[in-house]
Order: sequence, then structure tokens, then C-alpha cells
Amino acid sequence: MAGLSNLGAALPRTAIAVTFFSQPNQAIRVYFQDPQNDLIEMAHDSDSGGKPGSFSIPNASPGTTLAVTTTKVDSIHVYYGVSGNSILEKVHDLNSGWYDGAFSQSGMPGSQVAA
Repeated sequence: MAGLSNLGAALPRTAIAVTFFSQPNQAIRVYFQDPQNDLIEMAHDSDSGGKPGSFSIPNASPGTTLAVTTTKVDSIHVYYGVSGNSILEKVHDLNSGWYDGAFSQSGMPGSQVAA
């Protein structure tokens, strides 16, 4: 998977979240925070190689917490921290693209998230 050799610049000490799914083709998604504080996605598909993905959360809090999971029906769920110590969710599915998920939870300052 040579397409994953250069994912681009990342914010120092960024959280990194990775998921894999196999439909409609083998795919890896890597989520991290770039130097402009945007949460971004780098995508690698077996058909098209590596490229920037369609996920973006502009101007996130520096060093925000980040996690991702993929369901059996290949929807992607990204969980990320926002100001006020809350965790929010973005969901992607083949029919709808990216949209705000239902998950919203308050946390303690400095809390991490895992999925």
C-alpha cells in the first residue's frame, strides 16, 4: 500500500484514528489534525490509491481527541472533541455522505475517546 507512505503534514501530537472496510473495495481511512487545526481524512482504496478524503472539521481545538469505527454496513463513525469538553459524532454512509451523528456527550477536561 505505497499510497499511504505520505499522508501530509500533521499537527504535532495530533490524535490519529484509523479504520478499514472492504465494500465496495478494500479501503483504509486515516483521520488526524493538520497544522491549520482542521480534522481531515486521508483515504486509500485498492482501486484508486491514496488521496485526501471528503471528511473535514475546520478549526478544531488543537490536540482534540479523535476516534473512528466502521459498522458491518460500512458506515464510518468519527468521534471528536469540541470546546466545552464535549464529544460529537460525524457519520458517513454510501447513500448520504457525511452528516452529524446523534452522539453528543459531555466529558471531563482532558478526556480521551475510543471506539
